Amino acid sequence: MELNPGPKCNDILIGSLNTRSAISHAAEVCDLVCGESLDVAALCETRTRIGQHDAINRDFVPDGYDVINDPRTDGRRGGGLAILFRSSLNVVNVVSKSTRTTYDLLLAAIDTGGDRILLANIYRPPDTNLNTFFEELADLFDEFSGGRIVFAGDLNCPGDSPDCVDTRLDVLLSCYNLVAVNDGPTHLHHNGRLNKLDLMFECESDRRLSEVKTVIVGFSDHRLLKARLRCHRVQTATATYSYRDYKRMDIVGLRRFLLSRPSWTSPASDPNVVAAQLDVDLQRAIDKFAPVRTRSKRPSQSKSPWLTTECVAAKRDRRRLERQFARTKSDEDRVAYRRVCRSTNKLFRDARSSYVRHQLDEKRDNPRQLWKTVKALLHPGQQRQWFEGQNTEQLASSISAFFANKLRSVKISVAAGL
Repeated sequence: MELNPGPKCNDILIGSLNTRSAISHAAEVCDLVCGESLDVAALCETRTRIGQHDAINRDFVPDGYDVINDPRTDGRRGGGLAILFRSSLNVVNVVSKSTRTTYDLLLAAIDTGGDRILLANIYRPPDTNLNTFFEELADLFDEFSGGRIVFAGDLNCPGDSPDCVDTRLDVLLSCYNLVAVNDGPTHLHHNGRLNKLDLMFECESDRRLSEVKTVIVGFSDHRLLKARLRCHRVQTATATYSYRDYKRMDIVGLRRFLLSRPSWTSPASDPNVVAAQLDVDLQRAIDKFAPVRTRSKRPSQSKSPWLTTECVAAKRDRRRLERQFARTKSDEDRVAYRRVCRSTNKLFRDARSSYVRHQLDEKRDNPRQLWKTVKALLHPGQQRQWFEGQNTEQLASSISAFFANKLRSVKISVAAGL
């Protein structure tokens, strides 16, 4: 036990959730990530698609965050992994050499400035063979044995009771000195049955996760796993700026001051001297009534500006029914809870859509602000370049030849018509 653990401002909050389509629940995912103040979130079953525009594939990314998306490439429906992270963090994709046919994997390195920690986001479809999965998972553990790594995701390995996993998975984790840090069920079946499908685990000899808890989210039948990750994190840089407070300036006092200055009481006859007098008097006046002030600020926290009072009230009502169902576990309370979950999800989507429409209508007469709003909706600069993987020198030559031939054809057509 630490006698004086000190402040925890250097830690980061990480989460893991099977979203059951982050595309369909973009508004709810944004609100959850901001509301829980997550720094990094490992998401399963995002259902993003290859080739789909980032306006859709990144719609669940809140302001101030970035994402590494990994859609399925084999044509199967569903699936898809993502790692959301604050833009102030340095998170990069890492490639694993392990062969895998029974699960999806998205691996990322979190560089906090003082530590480099790997985060493995795992999703196993329930229709894959468990024995093969355990063999392939062991290969993954072998590959990253001894490294600083945290595993999280939906492994779909339920046990005989709601708060345990398959015994074979337990044995495998213990063989590699890994320990699961979350307790209790993480999944609510439509018939009310509870299971432990989602896990967050780490090396037992290098424990970095603490304050682990599960959060019922309402839009998914899985629960959010949330934990504090201990690391040496470089403090976020503050922005220092200078300004003059013209809005609170004493206009009457400023006028009285200027009327008492030499440029007004005894102006010189030479225009150049008058200009110099005015420059000196105005500078003194502005320094006296609106002096330069210096302030420092940290980057603001991401928020959900579209969240209405009705949404907040619906969330409160949903949490109340969550607690009631958790206490009684009755079928009647489960049905009531699922009903309010669906209505709350619809309310969130409608509120976000209404907010976006209002923003566009409000800036219709201001092209610069309108384009800025549209750019934010389209997530520009994140799409893969259309020329990626091609010989750019050869591509430039072919484009040049194409337009030269066009101009040549136009010239011939015009000359023939004269």
